[in-house]
Amino acid sequence: MHSALYLGSLEHRRHAPRAHAFRYRLFMAYLDLDEIDVVFRGRWCWSTTRAALARFDRRHYLGDPGVPLDESVRALVTERTGRRPEGPIRLLTHLAYFGYVFNPVSFYYCFAADGRRLEAVVAEVTNTPWAGFAIHGYYDDSVNLHGLRLAGVPVRGSIDRLLTDLELEAIDQVWIALPLRAEERIRELLHGLRVYPVQVRFVPDIFNFSLLHHSVTEIAGLPVINLTDSPLQGPNRVIKGFEDFVLSAVILVAVGLVLVNRAPK
Repeated sequence: MHSALYLGSLEHRRHAPRAHAFRYRLFMAYLDLDEIDVVFRGRWCWSTTRAALARFDRRHYLGDPGVPLDESVRALVTERTGRRPEGPIRLLTHLAYFGYVFNPVSFYYCFAADGRRLEAVVAEVTNTPWAGFAIHGYYDDSVNLHGLRLAGVPVRGSIDRLLTDLELEAIDQVWIALPLRAEERIRELLHGLRVYPVQVRFVPDIFNFSLLHHSVTEIAGLPVINLTDSPLQGPNRVIKGFEDFVLSAVILVAVGLVLVNRAPK
C-alpha cells in the first residue's frame, strides 16, 4: 500500500511593512486513488460515503463528481500535455474534518506505468479556502458574460440555467447578489429554488445607497443597516462637549476683556 499520512510544518515569513513570521505543524493525507476504498474500509472515524470525523468527499475535487477522480486527472493531463498518464495517480490533500474542508491546494502526482517514474504533477487550487467553499460558477442573465471566467470562476449561463444545473450538480448553496431594484427577478428565482434542498443566501448591494456614513449593527438579534449615524455618538459626544466648553470659555474671556477695557476710569 502506497497511501500514507505525511507530517510536516509550514512556515511563513514577511519582511515588510514590518517583520513577522510564524510556523506550525500539520499533516496531509497521501492517497493512491486506486486504494481509497481499501484505505477507508471498516474505519469508524474515516469514510468516503457517510458523515465522519474525517471524510474523503469526491465532490471537493477536480471535475465532475460523477466521473472517477483518477479519470478526471488523466483527462486534464492529456488535454494539457498531449500524453495520457498510464500509471497510478496519488493525491496529497487535506480531507474534510468534522464536516468542514479547508484545502488551499491539492497535488495529484501522475506516475508512469511502472509506478516509479513521475510524469506530471497537477496542482488544484481552491479559490476560497478561507471560507471553506468551492465556487461552482456564476450565473448571469447578461449574454455577453456567458463562457467567460471572472477571477478564475466560469460564468456558466443564465440564472434560469442554475435551476437545471441543480438537478445535475452537487450544489449546496446558492448566493443571490442581484441589485435591490431586481426585486421581481429575485422573487422568480426564490420561487424556482423552493423545491431544491439548497441553502439560499442573499448578498445585499448596500453600496447602492451611495451614502458616506453607513454601518451594520445588531439590535435585539436583528442585523440593521445604519444609513446615517449621528455625529454625537460615543466619544464624539465627549469631544463635542469639550469643544463647546473651551469655545465658551474663550468667548467669555474675550467679552470680559472688552468690558474691562471699556470700563470708566
